[in-house]
Amino acid sequence: MPPFDGEAWIAARLHSFRNPGESYEIHDAYGRWIRISEKRTPDGGYVAVQTDITDMKQIEEELSNRVTQMRDNQDQLERQSMELAALAEDLSADRDQAERAVSSKSEFLATMSHEIRTPMNGVIGMTGMLLDTDLDTDQRVYADSSHCKRRWSRDSSHGWSIHRPSAPPRRC
Repeated sequence: MPPFDGEAWIAARLHSFRNPGESYEIHDAYGRWIRISEKRTPDGGYVAVQTDITDMKQIEEELSNRVTQMRDNQDQLERQSMELAALAEDLSADRDQAERAVSSKSEFLATMSHEIRTPMNGVIGMTGMLLDTDLDTDQRVYADSSHCKRRWSRDSSHGWSIHRPSAPPRRC
């Protein structure tokens, strides 16, 4: 509680004396709030009514604090809403970029599959034709091995696969 200001109290009392009918409030040294209403009587006297409004002031203060807290909460929610909107926009842009990347990858793989499959079909066909000719034993083993590996790669359920040299040889 602020210290008692005698000059201000005297000025307030003089003002209320000169302007009867206005009520005013004081906060006393015991922490109570008092509303004083003064009226002049027809015979020139004064009537003063003092009302303890401490409970009302406490409720007003509590209400004011809650309003301030609600405004602070509203400001925080608005900031969070803007942050969430910005995050949603960023995520949308990232999703669009990822979708474009997947589309580009799919297009690239389709093109590469075609580019690899076309010459490989030629190699398989030529190897098949080579096997229909007279070859010595070593040539036939190499051509047969090559033909078998190419056919296995083409028939694989995962598309074209690369034969690992460390893997055991497959039988056709």
